[in-house]
Amino acid sequence: MAFFKPLNAYQNATTPLKRALLNYGHSPVSTLISECAAWQLAKRLGERWHSLVVPTVLRSVKLPSRHSEVGSLALFRPGEVRKRNYIHAVPEQAANGAFFDCLSGQQDRNPGNVLWQEERSRIYLIDHGFSFARPGDHTGHLELTAWRWQRGSRALDDFERAAVSSLTDADLGDLRGYLAGDRADALLDRAQRLRRDREILPPGEL
Repeated sequence: MAFFKPLNAYQNATTPLKRALLNYGHSPVSTLISECAAWQLAKRLGERWHSLVVPTVLRSVKLPSRHSEVGSLALFRPGEVRKRNYIHAVPEQAANGAFFDCLSGQQDRNPGNVLWQEERSRIYLIDHGFSFARPGDHTGHLELTAWRWQRGSRALDDFERAAVSSLTDADLGDLRGYLAGDRADALLDRAQRLRRDREILPPGEL
């Protein structure tokens, strides 16, 4: 099972979604690219994040109406949203998510885009359309980053330092092929600051 977000849905968006696109500095195309680029970044960082971020790819899908549309196709993951008990149940996963959101320039990690699968004690991060922000772009609710910052566990651990070092040494590698130039440059800048300061950035600092 998978969840499909067609480009057409953004292009013909309702007023609230159009307002959100404008507010976060995104276009219909950049939201789809961000969804897919987040998965590529997670794979590049390693297993901690590979298992946390829901696999998402760009695909042309034939719909029941018999025509095909281009969009992002995300693998289905079971779980419930708007449940905060995972913070206490699996704080290490929440901390991994906070690092990922900080690095990827997540703009809207609200309680509705963290899936909690209590039976397996797993969280999954979904909805990365408003991410890979540029300096000055708007941010909304940042559940995980704010929690880790306020908790006092800001320092990067060995795995996180190794991840950002690998990313900066490679000048992002093939990730530059997924992102617009200004968004790729902003990602690299965040990685460099994380490497230099050895702690996550304050919530909303892009």
